[in-house]
Amino acid sequence: MSLTKMMPDKELIRKVTEILFKELGYTDAIRFLSKIRACSIQIIASTVCSNLSA
Repeated sequence: MSLTKMMPDKELIRKVTEILFKELGYTDAIRFLSKIRACSIQIIASTVCSNLSA
């Protein structure tokens, strides 16, 4: 049986970033987070462009 714990978004983000930096190291964690942000921006841009042309 699994246990689920709800936590505020700020706390979740803080814990996730702590784990990323601990496990990947500073350079790789920053590289990973930068890739996620770049992909998110591309997805948003393509969605907005497709909605404008429709």
